[in-house]
Amino acid sequence: MSLLKNPIYKGYYVSGKRPSTRGERKRATAENWIYSNEIIQEFVIIDEAIWNNAEEIRESRKKDIGKYPKSTKGPLLLVGLAKCGCCGATMASRYALKKWTRKKDGQELQYLQPKYICQGRSSKTICTGQRTFTQNKVDPIVLEEVTTYLDSLSRIDLSSKISQMQGKLVYSTKKDLEEIRESILKVEKEIDVLNNEIIKCLTGVSNFTSEQLSKIIAKRESEIEALHESENNMNRELSSNLREVNSFVELQNMVPSWKCEFEKVPTDVRKMLLSKLIDSVYITNDTIDVRFKFNLFDLQ
Repeated sequence: MSLLKNPIYKGYYVSGKRPSTRGERKRATAENWIYSNEIIQEFVIIDEAIWNNAEEIRESRKKDIGKYPKSTKGPLLLVGLAKCGCCGATMASRYALKKWTRKKDGQELQYLQPKYICQGRSSKTICTGQRTFTQNKVDPIVLEEVTTYLDSLSRIDLSSKISQMQGKLVYSTKKDLEEIRESILKVEKEIDVLNNEIIKCLTGVSNFTSEQLSKIIAKRESEIEALHESENNMNRELSSNLREVNSFVELQNMVPSWKCEFEKVPTDVRKMLLSKLIDSVYITNDTIDVRFKFNLFDLQ
């Protein structure tokens, strides 16, 4: 996991991790580290875009539960992504102890074979499909699918798609938010008028009773709450859409260096990079269905 934490592996020397304060040395947060101004090429073993993507995933796992695999330990690449194609249950990892005797010297050998296992039956889900699948059967097929997907993706101009999404997003959201805020201001002004009317009511010069005014004000305040809720929902939707746009940008940055870098990085980094591309992998005895987060037809 140190590859995911230390910027030295993408070529930047870092100091100030543990500054001394009054004789005590405490670890500083990453934003307070001091980085070298330029990349030191002799230190580079991971492309900077790959390292940054992995770091972003690692950090976001703390906030977005379920978005990325909680654990990156173990050799199985698709834990957290793999699902049973028969019942839809999540695939977990299991290790089968394999033993054999070497013919040339009679020595007994053994190793643990990693497997994906359907958790449907353990959760009392009705599943009639195959329960376990070896890593050698599943992972190579999925990686081949990923390579084909990235080859196709490299021929698509994502820049125009990103610009189109950003333009549409900014225009439509800005217009809707302006309409909601205008409505909020209008109702707030009405409430101010009604509050002034209450003062008139107390002095006996209003055409309304206090009960009538209270009901009208309560209704307007309810409208204000509903408008603010709509505004909050729209802001949340905007944030979600911006994250989607940023995902396209990250995807665009990943494509050129993926092939040459993926084989170099350790398994934990590979798992998180795959979770950037793949939404889920449905496995049966006959088929392996890889479902990517971005449909190629939608990107064209």
